[in-house]
Amino acid sequence: MVLTGQSNKLPHIDNRHYNVVRFCNGIFIAVGAAQISTSTNGIIWTRRWQNSYIYEPQDITYGDGKYVTGLPGGNVLTSSDGITWTMKQHQCLIGGYIFYGIAFGNGIFVMVGTKGITTRSTDGGETWEVPSTFVSKKNWRGIAFSNGKFIAVTTDGYVATSTDGIIWTTPEQIKDESKVVTATLNGICAMP
Repeated sequence: MVLTGQSNKLPHIDNRHYNVVRFCNGIFIAVGAAQISTSTNGIIWTRRWQNSYIYEPQDITYGDGKYVTGLPGGNVLTSSDGITWTMKQHQCLIGGYIFYGIAFGNGIFVMVGTKGITTRSTDGGETWEVPSTFVSKKNWRGIAFSNGKFIAVTTDGYVATSTDGIIWTTPEQIKDESKVVTATLNGICAMP
């Protein structure tokens, strides 16, 4: 798939879907229904990881030499090359969470998801830390990093920021011309 302004489809493998496509560290990488696929040109894709449907990555990012994505069941996938993947379960992440967003900045990976979960890793995804109290029980849908801070958004239009992934501002409802935004939000993009 090359983005040309036309409608393009990422090739489905085994009729599975993809949740997101990113361009990270010189390769296209797509994650979705229990699979990760990569491409060097956006046209020819190779599946690199596959598992049962209970492990569905929603988002992926790259930083400090590693690709990182979160999975249900407290699992995190990491890879240094996008080809070989290692799955590791982290006890602090078990709790029925779905991680919808991940971002990297200031040497920190931060994931956000359902039930108000926020978590961070300062060692390339090897270990994860969860704040002692959640900033909110809202379902976080996306996260981005820009200008020294992480910006997280909920599905119902709230936003919070953090410089370290542990201490967060109180979520505020997004407003447009002083009116509450009522659309369902599915992600966030931070521009420099």
